Amino acid sequence: RVPLPQGMAYGALPARLRRRGARFSLLYLDEDDHYLEDHGALLRPCGALWHALGHAQSGADDSEAEAPRPLRGRLRVSTRALFFETDDAAIPILRFPFAQLRALEPLDERWGEGV
Repeated sequence: RVPLPQGMAYGALPARLRRRGARFSLLYLDEDDHYLEDHGALLRPCGALWHALGHAQSGADDSEAEAPRPLRGRLRVSTRALFFETDDAAIPILRFPFAQLRALEPLDERWGEGV
C-alpha cells in the first residue's frame, strides 16, 4: 500500500493512488460463457461512451467539451463478450457482448503515436 499521511484513512485516497489489483472476476461471465484470454489494450471511446463515463460531450458547450482520450487497460476475451478493464479504478469494467457489436476496427498506427 501507499504510505499515508498521518490522520488520513486509506479509503480517502484518490482511486489512482490506491494499489491497483485485478478487478475482473469470472463471475462477470454468463452461464455458458468461457474465459479465453486477456491482452494489454487501448480503448478509444466514442463520444457517447465518453459522455456516459462522466465527461463533457462535444457539441454541448465547446468550452467545457473534452475530447475522448484513449483508455489504457486489459481486454478480456470470452466466448460471448469482450470485457475492458481500465487501469483507472474509477471507471467501471466495460462489457461488450458479441451479439451487440456492429464492428471492430483495428487501431490506426498513426493514432497510437504519443499515447
